[in-house]
Amino acid sequence: MRLPTRPTLAVTLALGAAAPALAGDLSVFITNVAPLAGASQLRAAIYDSEEAFEKNGAPVAALVLRNARDGAHLAVGPLPPGKYAVRVFQDLNDNGKVDTNLLGVPTEPFGFSNDAIGTLGPPSFGAAAVVVGDAGASLKINLRR
Repeated sequence: MRLPTRPTLAVTLALGAAAPALAGDLSVFITNVAPLAGASQLRAAIYDSEEAFEKNGAPVAALVLRNARDGAHLAVGPLPPGKYAVRVFQDLNDNGKVDTNLLGVPTEPFGFSNDAIGTLGPPSFGAAAVVVGDAGASLKINLRR
């Protein structure tokens, strides 16, 4: 699984310019972040469609939070009302991708919105989807190790 690494300010600004008058922010709180003295970062991607989420397509927003700590907060928006799924991982070695073992199981902490769990792979968009309304939404993702 690879998440985009481009700066997200332009994406966030573009979303704001393209969003309808009614839009909300998505607040994501990340728990179970591994404590590290080195260059640990959280990488998150927000998807608005089943196809993009399940096929590692282009997210509507991608964020990188350096020197992440447990209880980290990520904010995205404004987002048009709709369903969104979030995937997050802690990039322990700063290589920009989720490292996996020989079976493809992540060796770095990872999580999805709704704390969704997949069967032999990531969860479906439906299992991870959260509704962002005009007032926005807030969620917590517990990273798995």
